[in-house]
Amino acid sequence: MEDIKGHQSKGRRSIPLVPAAKAILKQVRQINPNSEFIFTRNKQPLATVTFNRRLKKYCEELGIEYRSSHKIRFSTASIMFKNGINETELSRMLGHTTLNMTRHYLRNISTQEETAEKMRTILT
Repeated sequence: MEDIKGHQSKGRRSIPLVPAAKAILKQVRQINPNSEFIFTRNKQPLATVTFNRRLKKYCEELGIEYRSSHKIRFSTASIMFKNGINETELSRMLGHTTLNMTRHYLRNISTQEETAEKMRTILT
């Protein structure tokens, strides 16, 4: 892609996909095979507000809780970090130029029980 986030080489975002996600994207690509973008309208990439509006509609139809694309980004970063992806790897995957920006995306997603278990392990 010629234009990347921040117009810097570190602005490239790369997240490995599981086979199921690849299969879904392959199906989506068949709908619009000649575009460099996955989600389009009139051959143009969807604006974030339009994407989120559609995402909300589909979540409602499926009966699942809606999360904006930005909230999904926060959740994904936090889940990956909690499960062993270090800050440097996350920073590269998210296309951040600083670790502080990556840290901005990290939220504590541990349950109280998980935190209590960690404390027991450390203190005994």
